[in-house]
Amino acid sequence: MQCPKCQSLDTIGHGKDRIKCYGCGRTSVKWAGSPFYRHRFSAEVIKAVVFWHVYVPASVVQLFVMFLFWKYISVNTVCGWSRKFRDKLPSVAPPVFPHMEKLVKLFADEKFIKINGKRAYWWSVRDELGNLLAVLISWKRDLPSAKTLISAVKNMLDFIGLKAKALITDKLQAYLKAKKKLGRQCKHVRTGIRGTITQIRKGQPPIFITNNISESGNSRIDNYLAKYNYNFTSFKAAQRAAKAYLLSEYTKHKFELWKDQGRHPTMEQHPNKILDIALPTN
Repeated sequence: MQCPKCQSLDTIGHGKDRIKCYGCGRTSVKWAGSPFYRHRFSAEVIKAVVFWHVYVPASVVQLFVMFLFWKYISVNTVCGWSRKFRDKLPSVAPPVFPHMEKLVKLFADEKFIKINGKRAYWWSVRDELGNLLAVLISWKRDLPSAKTLISAVKNMLDFIGLKAKALITDKLQAYLKAKKKLGRQCKHVRTGIRGTITQIRKGQPPIFITNNISESGNSRIDNYLAKYNYNFTSFKAAQRAAKAYLLSEYTKHKFELWKDQGRHPTMEQHPNKILDIALPTN
């Protein structure tokens, strides 16, 4: 582990949560320099609280921490940690269900929400297997928002070695130019629930494409937004809720995949390890 003071790698464990550096002779906590630095509780406790609070109320999280870690935290502390660390969660996630090919179909859609009584928009992108890949909150249903969403998905697909072969959207004009971020090989299909017959690639037979994946995903988002009465107190609160929903979908799909494979996750494979990527401890 790297020393946060002199950046030396010549360190050794010094107690439960501390390290000692032979380069500068100083000792420090393992998560010094991370978002968890100068917190009274360990990074593991804070990550568990942030993860659990996605699913259960703060009072229930308080009981979990009391019985599992033998530590007491207040309800206000649970809510404060959630507000602070949800801001650092990613707005994109890699697909959980694996793709047999390197080319994927993307389904983008948006829905109305309210922030302090004003209309705003919740954007989302899924693939043909139902993986939720990205979420975005914006005030306007315009081209810059569509470009931001598609660019985030493009960067994530490039990182894991996948490419988009088709972008299926509704009739929103902003997607016409935003699609260019995915390259010329990606075909843009504008359709709705009724679907359409189109040819994705030359030399391949036409196929029937519908936007039902986005619409079914929106129904699950509706169930999630019902907890907030479709209204958020601030723009940041809406962003936190969107990132928390992305984390919950990622976790749900992880457990579904492991159930289909007939195995149980180890601690290193647990879905809350996504927090290690968003909130590194060193």
